[in-house]
Amino acid sequence: MTRRVTLVPVEDDWRHRAACATAAANPRWFGPPETGGDLARAAVFCARCPVTAECLAYAEADPYSTGIYAGQLVRPKRGWG
Repeated sequence: MTRRVTLVPVEDDWRHRAACATAAANPRWFGPPETGGDLARAAVFCARCPVTAECLAYAEADPYSTGIYAGQLVRPKRGWG
């Protein structure tokens, strides 16, 4: 059985264009506050980010997303168990 699969280059992933993916952004700033997340610092990057719509859509679609996405604090929508 043969199945056709379309591969998308990783470089085209919206996350590679995110402001938080730059060397100037500390990944800890984008985590939940209890693990060192800093909404104020993250918001500086999110304010100039070209992919905030994609970022927020990703966080809203994933029930387990937690941290700062598109300048907003996101908590898991479902329990972990």
